[in-house]
Amino acid sequence: MDLASAQARYAGSDTVLPVVEAAKNSYLRGHPGFTLQESTNGSSSGIRDLCAGRVALIGSSRPIKADEQRDCADAKISFVEIPVAFDGVALVVSQKNTWLKALSLKEVQALFAHQSPPKLTNWKQLRAEFPDLALKTTGVGFKHGTFQFFTEAIGNARLIRPDFKDTGHHTETVKMVVADSATIGFVPYATVKDFDSQIRSIAIDFGKGPVQPGRETLADGRYGPLGRQVYLYLNLTALEKAPAERDFAKFLLSDLEKYVGYANLTTLPNLQYQEAIRRVSFAH
Repeated sequence: MDLASAQARYAGSDTVLPVVEAAKNSYLRGHPGFTLQESTNGSSSGIRDLCAGRVALIGSSRPIKADEQRDCADAKISFVEIPVAFDGVALVVSQKNTWLKALSLKEVQALFAHQSPPKLTNWKQLRAEFPDLALKTTGVGFKHGTFQFFTEAIGNARLIRPDFKDTGHHTETVKMVVADSATIGFVPYATVKDFDSQIRSIAIDFGKGPVQPGRETLADGRYGPLGRQVYLYLNLTALEKAPAERDFAKFLLSDLEKYVGYANLTTLPNLQYQEAIRRVSFAH
């Protein structure tokens, strides 16, 4: 097979995709005809594609669940989990919003609480000093690992207010936030960095004072339950039959820490990358 003009497929989290794209850009220098088919259909859909054998390279902003592992086992799909980076879910507002600086975790729970009709419809209901503005919330929806992680992390058990605007993609969440200074949304920390001229993150008080998401607070755990790791899953069964995809996956893993940095994510300790790569037989 001519690896220079081959293709690979990626599905799953758009949080992890920039890491894969960074590797692709480097890989193209030696394989100018290489193409990467991308489907950022959310972590859950990506893992379903993994267990159905449809895709060999999957990104997820949450760990694979026990029932999903059983689905893969039933389908005789062998896979390996690769921890990619520290990440966190940030609460964001427009740069035009000058009054919202920090929220307690309890206030975040109240803002996104699943109540019909919603109990809070105006910012002034949350705090008397806030302006008299209609409260709007936005972010990606249920099929995304970021939604599942965020709602569980704030104690809302994957439920959310009925007037929540599901954007389907983090860049669409940014657009919603930028368009209305009274809208609050949630996005991965890397998205904040990508759009820092338009949006800013809100510090969250987990009980010991307000904490902003950042490389240090994500790595040392100070960002509390809103900090997380994101993952790559490699379908080893598929890669054994696909030399082009296997070659690209090997290239990606060979310098994963560098590509994580290019993607504005927070790198893990180098030893974690080494240990993960040792579990992938074709990477040696």
